[in-house]
Amino acid sequence: MKFVYRWNETQFLYSALYDYQLGSQKDRRHLFFGLVLLAVTGILVIKWLDQGFQVIDLVFVLLGALWFGMRRRLLVWMFKRAFKRSGQEGLDLTFEVNEDGVNAQVDSGPPQHYDWTDIRRVLRTEKGFLLYPGLLWLPATGLQEDANLEEVAALFQRNVTNYKDKSRYRLKTAL
Repeated sequence: MKFVYRWNETQFLYSALYDYQLGSQKDRRHLFFGLVLLAVTGILVIKWLDQGFQVIDLVFVLLGALWFGMRRRLLVWMFKRAFKRSGQEGLDLTFEVNEDGVNAQVDSGPPQHYDWTDIRRVLRTEKGFLLYPGLLWLPATGLQEDANLEEVAALFQRNVTNYKDKSRYRLKTAL
């Protein structure tokens, strides 16, 4: 089963956002966010109990609400900026998935082979597959006509112990 596609900003954003929202660091990031929110709220409550509410406190709360509302847009902006700086626009990627593992090739460079033991985790998303020997993105649109996504998913399930199907998950950030 073969995936062929051109690496562009959209493909990068899908892989980066899915990794950000569903990847292994998701729980740690949520815990850190909760602790920061709890600490800031605690500091405000202690200040209000000691000195009472002041106008500057309202500004602080409004800035926090603005940041909370804008953080997803800021995230997309940061990912777009990182992609433009990377110089990776227009790379032709080919991935071949078979019983031996995954073969990857970037442009006309040397092929890279990943055994199934090298792939620690596979995450199926609405738009494709994320593979974690690092981060490899196999978009559903790049799948060649000789196979379908269910066959690819079955192959991943048979060969990778940490396979998760999040195909019903919708990105929380629109592209």
